[in-house]
Amino acid sequence: MAFSNEQDEKTFIEVYKNFKDGNLNASAELLNTIPESSSLVGKKYYLLGVINNRLGDFDQSIKSFKKSISLKHRPYDIWYEYGQALFAVNELEKSRKSFMRSYNRKYK
Repeated sequence: MAFSNEQDEKTFIEVYKNFKDGNLNASAELLNTIPESSSLVGKKYYLLGVINNRLGDFDQSIKSFKKSISLKHRPYDIWYEYGQALFAVNELEKSRKSFMRSYNRKYK
């Protein structure tokens, strides 16, 4: 995994520690310090999507996943996570399509 600079590397280490410990708001705050110019900005938005899913802020989660996808950052589980957020806001057809993409990638 390549980091754009040493500060980004330290930030992501702290993000993962906080996430693991259940400190989701602290993780989100740290992610928001990653600049848009960072080579890791797609990962930033993916993780913000996951965090917002866990916090129940599905509208924000959807925005974050869309941004990550548009930046070509598509981890193995992104379509499943995105589908969950869409389902939660009753976007059922979009959710179904996202779950199908997840299924086609052999996730869950």
